[in-house]
Amino acid sequence: MAWEWVAPVATGVSGVVGVVFTWYAGHQGRKHAEKVAQQGTASQLALAREARRAEVYSEISTLQATLHAMLREEYSVKPLPIVSAPEREQLVRQIISGTARISIYGSEAVQQAFIAWTAKAMNLLNQGDDIEQSAALKELDDATARLRWQMNKELTS
Repeated sequence: MAWEWVAPVATGVSGVVGVVFTWYAGHQGRKHAEKVAQQGTASQLALAREARRAEVYSEISTLQATLHAMLREEYSVKPLPIVSAPEREQLVRQIISGTARISIYGSEAVQQAFIAWTAKAMNLLNQGDDIEQSAALKELDDATARLRWQMNKELTS
């Protein structure tokens, strides 16, 4: 009878189905590989940002320590040391550089704390002996503690 056509057609259909499913599986594999690569890149980028943020926060902590060393040398016994013009210029440059870095890498909370700390530091640098030393240094210490707490909170969370 006319059943001779069934075997070649079934073979052809199963071949086409095999090709289609093989292509589909390959397509899914490529999409999965692309997603994994994108996730890896995003993860590496996030790690790089976090490392840069930690580096900037470390630089800010160093700046704070430098300023405190200049302004706090036995402040309860002696008046505030007079910061020379080159030292003051260098500190102002470091503060400006820190402000730029904090604005790029720091969170909003750290930016706010840094602005408050900068205002206290500049107040001490600009007024020297004209201000109440212990109160001004206490305000600077409080602003420093708030800034360091905020930076540590972000880096350890």
